[in-house]
Amino acid sequence: MNPTTQQIIEFLSHPELRFGGEEDVLLLADPADLQSRVALLLDESPAILGQDNSQTLKTQLAQADWPLIAGEFRSRIEMASGFFGIDAQSSTGA
Repeated sequence: MNPTTQQIIEFLSHPELRFGGEEDVLLLADPADLQSRVALLLDESPAILGQDNSQTLKTQLAQADWPLIAGEFRSRIEMASGFFGIDAQSSTGA
């Protein structure tokens, strides 16, 4: 995994960042849309990485492995869905 890809995954995983909603999940199917969303988030939330780091990362977005990023978040969503599905069954006594 290249450093830009790793930085983007860490950025999107930041607890203060609003990423992972229904609209964001739909972006996982289209790397160009996902890249645009990340660029927008970098503009909207520069304090997460710091202004300079946000701008630097924004200039490096083309170097990221977008299918890998999408796959990472798909896996996380599937894990969370599975966890909550199992949790819901156990809480009902099933």
